[in-house]
Amino acid sequence: MYNLGITHKFAYNQAACLLRDGEIVAFAEEERFTRVKQAFQMFPINAINFCLKEANIGPRDVDEIATCWERTEDIWRVVDSFEFADYTNKGWDRVIFDTGPDKDIFQDAELIKEIALAGFRVGHIGWYDHHECHAASAVIASGFSECNYITYDGDGGTSAGRVGFYSNGKLHNHEYFHCIGSLGIFYERITEFLGFKPHCEEGKTMGLASYGKYDESLIPREAFFRNKGGLLQIDQNAVKDKLHQLYLEGYQDKIKENILCDEAVNLAYTAQKYLEEMLLDAAHFMYKRTGCKNFAVAGGSLLNCSANGVLLNADFVDHLFVQPASHDAGSALGAAALSYAKLSNTNKLTHVDFSTAYFGSYFSREHIIDCLNKAEITYSHVDPATTIAKLIHEDKTVAYFSGKAEVGPRALCHRSILANPTKKENLKRVNKIKNREFWRPLAPVVKEEAFHDIVNAKHLSAHMLIAAEVKEEWKEKIPAVTHVDGTCRPQSVREEQNPVIHKALTLFEEMSGVPVFMNTSFNLRGEPLVDSPTDALHTFFNSDLDCLVIEDILVYRE
Repeated sequence: MYNLGITHKFAYNQAACLLRDGEIVAFAEEERFTRVKQAFQMFPINAINFCLKEANIGPRDVDEIATCWERTEDIWRVVDSFEFADYTNKGWDRVIFDTGPDKDIFQDAELIKEIALAGFRVGHIGWYDHHECHAASAVIASGFSECNYITYDGDGGTSAGRVGFYSNGKLHNHEYFHCIGSLGIFYERITEFLGFKPHCEEGKTMGLASYGKYDESLIPREAFFRNKGGLLQIDQNAVKDKLHQLYLEGYQDKIKENILCDEAVNLAYTAQKYLEEMLLDAAHFMYKRTGCKNFAVAGGSLLNCSANGVLLNADFVDHLFVQPASHDAGSALGAAALSYAKLSNTNKLTHVDFSTAYFGSYFSREHIIDCLNKAEITYSHVDPATTIAKLIHEDKTVAYFSGKAEVGPRALCHRSILANPTKKENLKRVNKIKNREFWRPLAPVVKEEAFHDIVNAKHLSAHMLIAAEVKEEWKEKIPAVTHVDGTCRPQSVREEQNPVIHKALTLFEEMSGVPVFMNTSFNLRGEPLVDSPTDALHTFFNSDLDCLVIEDILVYRE
């Protein structure tokens, strides 16, 4: 059975995921093919075609094409109800949606048209709740037989998130987050006020928060409320009004002059603190109901590594799984999984292997060499692990391209830029190469065997989505990847997961005493991660990177 999950036309981070009998065949994001970051509201035709090609099937071989959004009439049947308005405990008169059913119906029609033009059977479209798709994407990849789940984002049709319990292959929804108290929209508003791009650069807000301190006067606690289900939320109307007041008081003028001013960093810190409080509150809410200490989370707001680190440190949490594609791309996996559960007549979700996030494009050695020869580029064949370790020890910045592309926004050493973490100046150096702000942190990739020697964390972090405190004795050893607050966003690597990088880390440790590389995504500012050898060459030659290793090939600058 083939189940193809896709994102809806509403979505950012367009993607497609194909399951064959419940197992992932391919999973890719549209932006990697179009080179348009997030591919907002694009139909993911390139990602779809990649998935079909990997399975060697055509559109009409797909049993169901599943979209991660319910039909508009079903959504607005809920949104227009008294029960939906009353759930906020805040009143209905000031709830405003950016779109109405007329525009939403148009989006549905456009999606159906695109599906039909792509050759799929229109009678085989499945419509699934957005946050159930997020939840499914997390629990099936977690490896947990049972767990609490939490989803958070800006808006998912009838809710801005869910909490529930997964057991016996089924999702058991407990409560939902109302759209008026959307955590995702809250953090987007703060991001935009700080001068960053909303629904895109929230990571900057997270990084900036580490420089600040709590200031309740910036976002008063009166904005918090508990909905009728008992979940803590924050009133978007109150936040919007307060930010307007700050604007009138000249806060944005000060922020434009200096992003590290008190007004900016304290606002970021306060917003981050509130996000963490609401996440912890939701998690404790579920723990009290189930007694379970396993958690699986997804949704764009759960790409917040700092909040995830705070959650994992809670005494009622033993294990935390964060879906690597927590943004809307991951909902394509969830939609495919829900579709398979329905059509297989078990109504049970099936676990998938997510020990790595390598599900995207890959290229043969012959294709890579052909690209190099056509571009008349000088290169040599090398042992990649030995070469990477040696170059980084020589303090070179190394772009590394290998195997299948990662899914999700984190580069996990298949499309990465690597550098020496022992030299503090490399933080500014690599940020400058990528045209990133100098104050933004970069992450370490750590050999699994040394992970717990270097960071304080309850368990490993293979997907670089959980912040952890760097142990005191290591802060001076790896200053380029230790943030101003003493934390880092580590990726643990074991030999089976990535043998080349694991070996390179081992060799680098022999040279330097440090089993760590600096790791950041192989792209420049405003671009998606590189996907193809052509993308890699273009990015390399349009930057100040020192070296490029593609599989076992070292590319030289002329």
